[in-house]
Amino acid sequence: MKLIHLFTLLSLLLFVSCAANDPEPPTPTPQELLTAGAWTSVKDFDDSDLDGIFEEFSRDCEEDNPWLFTADMKVTVGAGTALCNPDDDPNEQYSLGWRLESNNQILVLEYAADEAKYKIEKLEQNQLSVLEVDPSAPNVFTHRIIFTR
Repeated sequence: MKLIHLFTLLSLLLFVSCAANDPEPPTPTPQELLTAGAWTSVKDFDDSDLDGIFEEFSRDCEEDNPWLFTADMKVTVGAGTALCNPDDDPNEQYSLGWRLESNNQILVLEYAADEAKYKIEKLEQNQLSVLEVDPSAPNVFTHRIIFTR
């Protein structure tokens, strides 16, 4: 009987010591989080009167558009299922360039010869929240978009 207890105790100690030595998975980088799958914008807010209060507004025809960031620094935006115009092509996509700046705190989207900058408020596995940076006043934010996966 003592042998059974000893064997059980040793097995338990071996199990606990192995579990304690399992390494923690590495924390994903911002690039890995952005490129881990498609994002969909679910909420859009505007502060065009610059009072510091963001009011939600609806862009129903754009809220289901998938945004797919890739490791080659491209983002493809699809049309989604809710079209803005009945004549729109549901298979239409457009591509933009993207990069991170300021120690991964600013997401830059490149449109041909122009760009838009977004301060990253939150970037997690299933949520991305950004504030559009006003180019004439870098500390003024007029637009907030929340994406989920």
